[in-house]
Amino acid sequence: LDKEDLGYDCYICASDVIWKYNKKEGFDKGFYLASETMKGKKKIAYAASKGTPKPFKEEAEELFIERISDFDAISVRQETLKDYIKEKVDLDVPRVVDPVYLMPSSFYESLEKAPEKKPAGKFMVVCLAMDNNDDLVKASLEYAKENNLEVIELSVETQHRELEAEVPYDVIYDAGVEEWLWYLHHAEMVFTNSFHAASMAIIYNTQFFAGGRGGGKIEEILEMFGLTDRWLLPEEFTKWHSRGTIDYAKTNALVQEWVDKSSEFILNAIKDVEGREHRPLIDNPKKFINRNRMNYIKKQGVVGLTKKIDKKII
Repeated sequence: LDKEDLGYDCYICASDVIWKYNKKEGFDKGFYLASETMKGKKKIAYAASKGTPKPFKEEAEELFIERISDFDAISVRQETLKDYIKEKVDLDVPRVVDPVYLMPSSFYESLEKAPEKKPAGKFMVVCLAMDNNDDLVKASLEYAKENNLEVIELSVETQHRELEAEVPYDVIYDAGVEEWLWYLHHAEMVFTNSFHAASMAIIYNTQFFAGGRGGGKIEEILEMFGLTDRWLLPEEFTKWHSRGTIDYAKTNALVQEWVDKSSEFILNAIKDVEGREHRPLIDNPKKFINRNRMNYIKKQGVVGLTKKIDKKII
């Protein structure tokens, strides 16, 4: 993207942890629409996320400010990032839903493909991402036993094949996207630590519980859609009995409100830039970089002074 101009007037970066900082590689400037061939082009961010709510370190933060300043329009997926941007550059950017919500369940149903070996009876799904979380899997096996369900685990964790189960239990390693969708749609229950598995359960109106992974992404959508009781802390993996079932009539109404608002943002952003030249949101990012640098220095000074006082008292 630094060498080959794709020839577009406007670029959109969208969703997931595209603004994450990698310890080895830093930021991926392609996801910030900061490549050489994109200079001067119109730029829109839809549902951008930086992953962890922790603030960037000083050097990374300055680059972050510089890069988001060149966008024509920004929306974010998490409230924590919305607050972070407001704090650092005084921009009040809207929060929108992940783009997976913008399509109805019928769209995903049209993509589904039944696996060659279907479960023999009613089944539940365990879907893991990033964290193997043995305890969540064990809790799901207990749930399956109590509810007489087969268990399908969609995972890459080979050690889970050795777990003892009192119900039919199969770990699937090679499900494609189409099969993955089928499993989530037809399951009686889903236990997951995956943002998108939880999202697809919501879209399909499948009963689910989520937990066992940090980062805040899942917790925020559960709060957004009135589903905070679906979140299971590690010590609560087996405490599903008191949680009841999801009333999807209420949930679907909330989802639709957010979809309407999010659709309005992206369509209006595109319409707006069509009629004008590229116009950065922030003309002078150095002003905010310097302001935050001074705040950082003041904060470090307070910390240093506190340490000196503590040492003297001790």
